[in-house]
Amino acid sequence: MSQLPSTSVSTTEETLQQMPVMQHLIILRQYLFKIVGVTIFLFFCLLPFRNQTYQWLSEPLRQQLPTSSTMIATDVTATFMAPFKLNLFVAFMLAMPYIIYQVWSFIKPALYEKERHLAVPLLLGSIVLFYLGVAFAYFITLPAILHFFKGFTLNYTVLFTTALDYCVHNVLQTCPCRRADKGIYRS
Repeated sequence: MSQLPSTSVSTTEETLQQMPVMQHLIILRQYLFKIVGVTIFLFFCLLPFRNQTYQWLSEPLRQQLPTSSTMIATDVTATFMAPFKLNLFVAFMLAMPYIIYQVWSFIKPALYEKERHLAVPLLLGSIVLFYLGVAFAYFITLPAILHFFKGFTLNYTVLFTTALDYCVHNVLQTCPCRRADKGIYRS
């Protein structure tokens, strides 16, 4: 059998550097520290505005309340914790572009050059879609859901929920299996 002569085509084949698992974990830890640091920094920057943030994000619920109703707190720490938890989640949402960039920075060395070019529109699209989803949930879905559930309140029933419960479960849509305080408004 005769072999075909090999043609010397100048292809630049990329070689990816291989690392042990522990080295990957050390690098991942560095990125996670950066993410946590930026989130905590944003949290402390937002802290002076916690009451304004709380008022703005509780607006859909307050629009559904009867005119003489107010939000209540059924726990001693609820009035303290609700704005802090809310600020932490808002800081996380504001840090999302940086978080996505840090995830990208961790994954980027494992990608070939062609894959890296495809990832940039994907990253920008994911950031835009994330904020569009948050806006859709807050401005469209949340008022509709609150109005829907308010319609099922019995005539002789007073609907209660706490400020903390509203912030954590309704506004932020965190883990549905977590249980916060009970209670929301009273007339």
